[in-house]
Amino acid sequence: MKKVVFPLYLLLLVSHLLFANNDDKTNMANKTNMASGRLTALPSKNADLSDDSGTGLRKQSTAPAPMLVAPCDLNTYQSAVIIAPADFPYTSGSGITVSATSNTGTLTNANYTCGANSFATSPTAWWIQFTNEAITLTFSAPVTSFTMVMNGSNNGEIFSFNAPSGTITLDNFCTVAFSSTGNQLSCFHNSSMNNSSAAGTIVTINNTVGSTQYTITHNGAGAGSRITLLDCFVGDPVPVVDPVSNVQACGTETVPAINFTGTSGATFNWANNNTAIGLAASGTGNIASFTAANVTSQQVATITVTPVLGSQTGTPVTFTITVKPKPTLTLGSPSNPTICGGTNGSISFTTTNLPNGIYSLTFTGPGSPKNVLVSGNAFLLLGLGAGTYSNFSLSLNGCSATTAGPVSLEYPSFTWYRDMDGDGFGDPAMTQTACSQPIGYVANNTDCDDNDPLERPDQIWYDDTDNDGYGQTGASPITQCLRPNGYRAAVELQATSGDCNDGNAAIHPGATESCNGIDDNCNSMIDEGLTFVTYYQDSDGDTFGNPAVSQSTCDGPPAGYVSNSLDCDDTNNALNPNTVWYLDADGDGYYTGTGVTQCASPGAGYRYTGILGGGDCNDGSAAVNPGASEICN
Repeated sequence: MKKVVFPLYLLLLVSHLLFANNDDKTNMANKTNMASGRLTALPSKNADLSDDSGTGLRKQSTAPAPMLVAPCDLNTYQSAVIIAPADFPYTSGSGITVSATSNTGTLTNANYTCGANSFATSPTAWWIQFTNEAITLTFSAPVTSFTMVMNGSNNGEIFSFNAPSGTITLDNFCTVAFSSTGNQLSCFHNSSMNNSSAAGTIVTINNTVGSTQYTITHNGAGAGSRITLLDCFVGDPVPVVDPVSNVQACGTETVPAINFTGTSGATFNWANNNTAIGLAASGTGNIASFTAANVTSQQVATITVTPVLGSQTGTPVTFTITVKPKPTLTLGSPSNPTICGGTNGSISFTTTNLPNGIYSLTFTGPGSPKNVLVSGNAFLLLGLGAGTYSNFSLSLNGCSATTAGPVSLEYPSFTWYRDMDGDGFGDPAMTQTACSQPIGYVANNTDCDDNDPLERPDQIWYDDTDNDGYGQTGASPITQCLRPNGYRAAVELQATSGDCNDGNAAIHPGATESCNGIDDNCNSMIDEGLTFVTYYQDSDGDTFGNPAVSQSTCDGPPAGYVSNSLDCDDTNNALNPNTVWYLDADGDGYYTGTGVTQCASPGAGYRYTGILGGGDCNDGSAAVNPGASEICN
């Protein structure tokens, strides 16, 4: 049925034809169909669209030229393929297919200028004029930018570009004759132009989030305009995320940021199926560095990264983040070497997350590395000498346990005492601190006199009061440092005992025996080995000894003794072996016979004293003797 606005349409058509310099008369039949409210069948995609205007427009072929990689602008639009209504559905070189529906008519092209540019649609273009007309473009992927060319536009025409999502802005149009507000493009023909002239332009429609569908409408003013899509639309391709290498990490350590690459402008959404590694369950964009959880058993998380560009979602990629238990090292107690220059020092450690076994421990210090035996979360670092040890580290499955230290081990420090006298005992007042024994020093400080090697704590002293080199028999030795008065050390003695008289230096073992009635050589014998002579007492001094009283001596007769024992009466010095006895039996003082020389009386009538003379002729009568007076008898 015919539209009630037909008279108005005819009026507008006449006006348009006047403005178009009569170039569009041959296409009025098509537009007339539109006035009846019917859709006009579009030419096929392979129709021969010749340039009947003589303007040199590019013809649409069955093989589309490569698309521009960016929206068209006023410098590049003439290089773009012009897509005629009959070319839909149309697939661009980017792989995006666009379909079109419209309830507009079509009109052949006529070139129009604006600024310094000439604008041509496809040889047959949509002709949009009324408010109830619309062109709907449907893309196989969200499109964020596309460019259309229009011409024959008159002052007052407004084109609206709509999408179900996003915010639309317009640019790349000829500002000499067009302006935009939001999603609307207005043709206003400024005062420098002939207001009776129509104009042409391109316009780029931008949508920040992209859409698969766009609708173009008209405000119904003027005689309408030709409009054609150019193959320089920018869609959201199916985004791609580049493969991501698997990540290995150790508990408590920082996992470096993981940056995703792929389709430019794409958003990368990721999901984590194991938050035990210390990473959130999901996120958007790159994974910032994070601290791996302090796990006690290996945790493997699968990270799924999904690329999104506009409404397009690409194929996810996955990678794994493996967090392994990080062993720890804690310093224990050091044990200094006990031998100077030795290597029997040690350092103890405690560990976590470290199974029993043999590990190589590296460190800063002499002897690194060393194998250690871990048992029950502990081990000893053995075989250490004096020195400073630090930066301890061992690894398990690529995870290192470290502890800095430092730990200093020292050889033992001893106080040494000067031993000037070389007796093995030191002077407590003269010290030196060192591990090894300095020359001339000893470990003890018990010397009481460091100038006398004999005065030492373990010295045994022997009593030698007479200083004859022999210790007194029976005297107890004294063990002490200082020399007791009258005592001597064994090295100073001929013998430590045996002196039988320590008050006399001449008496001692080995002394020469003297004839002194003393045991000079302490062998329990007196004057042995000497020649002894027996002497007899000569009490009466007659030089004859009493055989009953004698002494044996080695050094001559004692006083009052003589070497003979001939005295028969040692109380009468007149009686001795030289005594002469005379026989004076009558006691008249005259003896008879001769005298007898002997000690003892020869018999009765003998006498050795009182003898007046010999010659007694009658020893039986005292009156008869040589001295008698002769009487007459």
